[in-house]
Parts: sequence; C-alpha cells; structure tokens
Amino acid sequence: MSLDIIYHSRRISEAKIRKKFVPEFGEENCRFHATTASKSSYDIALEVINGGGRTLIACGGDGTLNEVANAILDMQIKEGIEGIRIGVLPVGTANDFVKSANISKDPRKLKELIDSNSVFQMDVGLLTHNKVTHYFINAMDAGMGADAIGNVQSMPRWIGGKSAYKLGIVKSLMTYKNRRMRLVLDGEVVDGFFRMVIVSNGRFIGEGHCVAPGGCLDDGLLEVLSVGDVTLFDYIKQLPRLKRAEYINHPQVFYRTVREVELFGDALTELDGEYGPPLPVKITVLPKVLSVYAPIEL
Repeated sequence: MSLDIIYHSRRISEAKIRKKFVPEFGEENCRFHATTASKSSYDIALEVINGGGRTLIACGGDGTLNEVANAILDMQIKEGIEGIRIGVLPVGTANDFVKSANISKDPRKLKELIDSNSVFQMDVGLLTHNKVTHYFINAMDAGMGADAIGNVQSMPRWIGGKSAYKLGIVKSLMTYKNRRMRLVLDGEVVDGFFRMVIVSNGRFIGEGHCVAPGGCLDDGLLEVLSVGDVTLFDYIKQLPRLKRAEYINHPQVFYRTVREVELFGDALTELDGEYGPPLPVKITVLPKVLSVYAPIEL
C-alpha cells in the first residue's frame, strides 16, 4: 500500500519525517509532501487524490488534519470519489483530536492500524456561512478561542509554535471582552453575553481541556459548551475542572447535546485551531462520513 504523507514543513523537517515512516513502511511505499508558503495541506491533499492517492497521512497538528480532511470530504461529497482513508501521526502544536480517537504518536502503532485495516467511520461537523461550507473534525468555537487563534497567527515567526500558542491564549485571557450572541440549539433560543461557545465532535480542545466529557465521534450528535458572561477570575478558576474531564457547575455555564446549532452575533470563529468565518453560522453533523485509521473501540 502506498502512503501519501502530508506534513507541515515549519513544524518538522523531511529528514525527521522520513525517520518516522521509512523504517516501518519502506521507502518504496512512502511519498512525502511538504507544505509551503503557497501550498497548504488542503491543496496538496487535492493534488494527491486527483493523482489517484487513496491513503493520506496527516502529519502535524489539528490544523493539518483539518485541511487534509476538508480536501477528502470535498472530493467525496462534491466529486463523488470513494475509498479515501486518512491516517494521523500527531507532531503539531495542538493535538486534541487524537486524544478522543486514542491515536498514538508512535508510527509503529499507525502501521498496526493500517495492516489490520482498523478503519473507524467518524462523524464530521459541517459549518455553513453565507452558503459556503467548512468541515471540522474535532471542534469549533465562537468567541475567545477564535480571538486566541488570531493572536497566535499574528506572533512573530521567531516565536516557536508552542510558545506562540500559549502567549496567544494568555493575551486573549487578559484582553478579551465578552460578546453578545444568540444561540439556537435545536430550536431553543438563548440570548446573552458569552465568553465562548464551543461546539464539539471530539472531547478535547486547547491542549487537553475536556469540554465534552460525554462526547462521541460516531453518535450523530454535537456537544455544546456555553460559557456565558463570566469574569476572567471565574473562567480561570474553572479550568482545572476541564483538565480533570469534569463538568462545570456554574450559573453562567451550560451543556447541551444537539443535532443543529445556529450562532448569531459579532464574534469570530475557529475550527480545529484555524480561523473560520465570522458569525452568523449554522452547524450540523454529517454522520460517519470520514474513514480514519483508529482503534475500532474508542
């Protein structure tokens, strides 16, 4: 089986990628594709699929996985191409999806999944803004999370990935002002000021914060965590609960399990750690549309 390995060239060198894959899969079975300033993981994945590639490996963080998966889903849904599978080897800044999917950083474990044909059919979130669609694999949020992503992307290049990520979060914590939004959750309308509204397919965001303790990747449902008009002190005080995968009990915080979400207001969004469109957006779930090499029992 030939693997098309797509990796983020600013996160890892080709020499290091080869060291991970060639000993396990063989040089003859690996084709390596590096992102460039003008060519994203999405662009590369489209080229690979159009060239006949059907086993794509996203080698990076949640953002790289998002771009490769978006290309696969566009080709499946819009072009009718079938039989595409995606594997994941996490090496990026944030690797929250793999925590929900029990995917290892060890390339030997990835080889075991591929050799045993351990393919998991997972749900995907579909976000629509002005008739333009975007997919998310793990989670999206409106509010402070998107503000943090903007801060990260504006950091000077000499600040490394994890450092930029943490500095971006700290800056948002200190400067973000809660925004007025309207939420429509399976028809239930909620108005107010919110720090952030998270819609999850997976369970974790922000380097291991569990925002959806009851989340499941193949149940046809979305998990919503709404953090309302809380102070910075209250928000920080609750973060340890998320690290322990506990539900937050606070009058300005609520959870919902839904099939459809509409968000209105002046907030920005992010999807899997990448900038998304501004509100308003509509979010639904596409059940079991993505074939992922992962442990069957999640």
